[in-house]
Amino acid sequence: MVAYDIDTTAVLEAVRHTEAELSELVPVPANLQRSVHAVEAALGSSRVAKAFTAYGTGELLPVWRTVLSRAEDAVQNVTQAVAEYLRADEEMRVRAEAASAAVPE
Repeated sequence: MVAYDIDTTAVLEAVRHTEAELSELVPVPANLQRSVHAVEAALGSSRVAKAFTAYGTGELLPVWRTVLSRAEDAVQNVTQAVAEYLRADEEMRVRAEAASAAVPE
């Protein structure tokens, strides 16, 4: 049987730190979108503008959104995993107490 010894306090602290870091990145796509529009406006209707638009809206913005989405998913999944670990740990403790209480003196 595999034994687990997870420092849940440290894990949850790392998750909180990651959430704080991610919250700073949330405005990036909107800021990037504004920058893309500003560059597009400056380039006018040139071929360069069309290429830049394709790159900015077709590549750069979707990648940022995907990165943020996956990072947020990872935070949620780790939080859920720790919660399940703690729940199972508590269940084990309750069972052990019940088993020890059932042992005749």
